[in-house]
Amino acid sequence: MPLEDGTAHINSPEVDIDTQTGGETNKSEFIEELPTISNDQARTSGYSIFPWYGNSNNNTAAVTTSAITTTNLKKKSSASKVDEQQSQINNNFESQTVQTTSWFTFYRSLTFTSSESYTIEHIPLLQNSPPLLKENSQEEERPGNSNSYFGWFNWILGNTQDTQEGDVSDQSSEAYTSAKAAIETAKDEFHYVLKGSNDFDSYELSVTGTSTEESPVHIQSRKYKPRSINEVFENGLKKILSPEDVIYSVSPNFESNFREITAKTKLRILSNDLICGYKTESHLYRKTQRQILNRTRKLRKLVVIGVHNFLPTKMVRALIGGYTGTANEFVTMATNAVKSWLKSNDPSDENSEADIQGIAIEGFGKINETVESSIKLLNNYKDQINNCDFLFVVGHLTSSTTAINILAKLLHSNHHLRYKKITVLSMSGNFLGPFPSHSLKVVYRAYTQLENEIVKEMFEYERKDTPLSIQLNESMKFLISHDVKFVFTSSVGNPFIPLYSSMGLQYDHPNIYRNLYEGETIPFISKLLQIICEMKNLGQSTDYNIIKDISDKIEITKLGKQIFQNDQIYQEALNFGLASTNLTHQSKLKIKPTKKFVITTSNTINDQLLFQSNLPWNLRSLLQDFLSYKHIDSKKKFFDLVADYKQWQPSNKVYSDIKYCLEAINDL
Repeated sequence: MPLEDGTAHINSPEVDIDTQTGGETNKSEFIEELPTISNDQARTSGYSIFPWYGNSNNNTAAVTTSAITTTNLKKKSSASKVDEQQSQINNNFESQTVQTTSWFTFYRSLTFTSSESYTIEHIPLLQNSPPLLKENSQEEERPGNSNSYFGWFNWILGNTQDTQEGDVSDQSSEAYTSAKAAIETAKDEFHYVLKGSNDFDSYELSVTGTSTEESPVHIQSRKYKPRSINEVFENGLKKILSPEDVIYSVSPNFESNFREITAKTKLRILSNDLICGYKTESHLYRKTQRQILNRTRKLRKLVVIGVHNFLPTKMVRALIGGYTGTANEFVTMATNAVKSWLKSNDPSDENSEADIQGIAIEGFGKINETVESSIKLLNNYKDQINNCDFLFVVGHLTSSTTAINILAKLLHSNHHLRYKKITVLSMSGNFLGPFPSHSLKVVYRAYTQLENEIVKEMFEYERKDTPLSIQLNESMKFLISHDVKFVFTSSVGNPFIPLYSSMGLQYDHPNIYRNLYEGETIPFISKLLQIICEMKNLGQSTDYNIIKDISDKIEITKLGKQIFQNDQIYQEALNFGLASTNLTHQSKLKIKPTKKFVITTSNTINDQLLFQSNLPWNLRSLLQDFLSYKHIDSKKKFFDLVADYKQWQPSNKVYSDIKYCLEAINDL
């Protein structure tokens, strides 16, 4: 019987001689029952763990002698008869010349191929061996491990596969292995979901096209989360791209942008609607502290959904040049922000045990396929989503539009969600496509067919009549009609998505809140953009094309802290989603022609002259409208803008041209 498994060896029925004979065995019977080892058995017996060292015959004989002597002592046998038996075996071994220096013999020496069974006391090298001897344990025999010549190497070097599979519970290791392989070896489309709760020390993994698609496998440790080729590549792009002392800000602030709702304000809105005959409510208001507290205490079950789609690695390296994050990272940041928001708005700590479920949707592929696959995977958590009190959806770059389409389809099929509090956070979202000039930089022959289709899809949002643009507009209309709130956060100086695209300027509705994430920015440019955002949040329908005109002229900044890594962005989104009022009367989403906001790839002299002649008049009209908003301290901000302009010392020709166009400000 092979002695590859220490446990099997201990439990062998041939070991205990007393059990076999039914009682005390006399000396003569015992000597007759001793095994006679043949020459072939002597060649293959593995009692010497290092047979290439010294004479193999002597080693084998010595170990065999030790085994027989130990057995005789245990059974109190006669010393003289045992010596005769030992001499006989030694003579048999000495008559054979066995060469054991070959590699095959070395591997065979690491296993026990003897046809007889011996107790553990017979073999000193196996005593106190933790990998093979586990007391009171009954391990399941894994396929491929029995009769393996490499069993001892797994003990010496450590079996990493067993360790990983040991951290997987509630499902077979085969399901985890197939799901992991589908992610890590995928060359085409792949989609998967990671679901965690509270501290996210463990996950549930479900991958399309595997057995986990409908039966998620549980992973008990974060370090065994599968990583795709795209994720490994982008992890190499994590680096500090700007000085550590840069201060990052998110503006405008929710509290300073909106007035607090009062009974007088409610009466004014109702009376205006009655007198004017049409809805005059153009923006939302900030709830009172008591209303926020009551809302906070009702939040017991919360679900955070993060959506991220990887882009072709060649395009990330050439056009984006930075780390785009992961859905799991979005969910972790959003979950921490939710905990912080609940704690800050409810000092009594009644929400300390709120149940927060996180669902990270990750993958690589075309938008419609991603939406369909994500809906299938989310069906595994239908109950958690339907029973939640608040749903928080987060997306970044091209994943923002994907997240909106997923949410629209989710609400369409789950009627319970239509009465829930839902907020969508879009960070540098691709609502009107990337910079048009990027389409000229893409070498399509360097991409696969799937990558070509993914890249082309991003630029389809520049036109209103494309299928993806129509689908996005329908999703936005549907979600707005169900009182879903949106927060569009734009990164100033983003090298891939222009401001007019990330701000979604084609959409007008009170449920859309816009703000900016910026690091080192020209003070004058920064304050001008903040003023435009404040006016858009208060119902201003136009920015006089200023955002469009300066989007491609803002200097690109490499941020050391990415937009999705800033906690304040999530806090501002939660403030708008949970601390703002609802419209008294529902209004429809207004969608403007996209052509009005998208810049062209041409940059002729006529375009430059048109820009320089229109900018002063556009800015004058904008500031005149801005001074009509009293509660945001517009007069002080106006004079701060003028002061920043006078102190501005442009560092490049583009900024010098802008300042030259606005020379009239010096007369104020």
